Amino acid sequence: MTSWSSQETCTVHRPSTVAEAQDLVRQHRRILPIGSRTKSALSFLAPSSIDSPIQYLSTQRLSGIVRYDHCEQTVTAQAGTSVQELVSELAFRNQALPFDPILIHQRSSIGGTIASGLSGSGQFRFGGVRESLLGVKFITGDSELCVGGGDWVSRCAGFDISKLLVGSLGRLGVITEVTLRVVPKPLMTLSLLVQCTDHSQATQRMQQAAMEPWGLDAIDYRPSERAIYLRLTGTQSDCSSIAQRIEHELGNDVTEATRTSRIWNSMSSLDWCPSSIAIARVSANVPASLQLQTQIDQDPELHSHWTHAGGVAWVAAQSSEAIDRLNHHCRQLRLSGLVFIGKGVPMLIGQPQPIAFWHRIAKAMDPGQTFLPFPEPT
Repeated sequence: MTSWSSQETCTVHRPSTVAEAQDLVRQHRRILPIGSRTKSALSFLAPSSIDSPIQYLSTQRLSGIVRYDHCEQTVTAQAGTSVQELVSELAFRNQALPFDPILIHQRSSIGGTIASGLSGSGQFRFGGVRESLLGVKFITGDSELCVGGGDWVSRCAGFDISKLLVGSLGRLGVITEVTLRVVPKPLMTLSLLVQCTDHSQATQRMQQAAMEPWGLDAIDYRPSERAIYLRLTGTQSDCSSIAQRIEHELGNDVTEATRTSRIWNSMSSLDWCPSSIAIARVSANVPASLQLQTQIDQDPELHSHWTHAGGVAWVAAQSSEAIDRLNHHCRQLRLSGLVFIGKGVPMLIGQPQPIAFWHRIAKAMDPGQTFLPFPEPT
């Protein structure tokens, strides 16, 4: 058990077994499960934001791969297992997590990845972490160990309660174990750069790329470069054939991207704006994304990277005032966002989200209010 400084009136409990975690849930209230704390805005809360001291329950010692069936393409791991460990083990068998988890090199945990609901560039083709999650074990507010989903795809019939934990921010229970679907690693990866004259042209081209039957793995946009990055996977002949079709459709602005690992790693590591103090994920439709990017361009303390063919903006802010301005822009455009990195910043920004739904779920799953309530929009 670790007590932090007086600036954070809270206690961190680090159970080594699920039984120990159940005992802690039974003994305490106002619990917030945490992993490796790479998403600092989700795990560092101001003491004044709740009515009693926070009891942090860390899953870091609940670590390790429990089962890995490479033939069935599933892997089961304890919640505190680092995503990097999972990725390395899967790579040994030429398999991978399809949704491009973020903050791998910062040693984010797989439980925290599920609880935050954040996925990277691969979400465009394979869906997010929600689509990869097959089963989960978690401790409820009354300290019971609950099982949702299954070990294999064929066993995941009926109401899948495990999906409720994706993006639940630790408010519904303590995730102790997860089972994920994995995919074969591609034989070859080819990245193309599409240079654009402005954001409007980039948006049109991303929409076209998303609608064409090119089977792209990812469509990202770096506004500061006016550059779209397309990721193709498959055999060498398949990639070459699709690349030729893209060049035919989009013209001479298409070139093969160099330093491709840097491009995709910078997104998964979120290091494309190293001087930022906070990072938010904002979902947007096409008209609103153009308007939001126009506002970002006019603010020297805001920087962005777009994934999912322009449907998701990752916005880095260099000051708390910049986050406030981003909050204002999102409200004007009726967009919602989650600030997941940063301290002393609002967690939810923009258009108020349907928190009432989560309150109803929490009332059913945690009637004794053992866990912290869902955050309210500012």
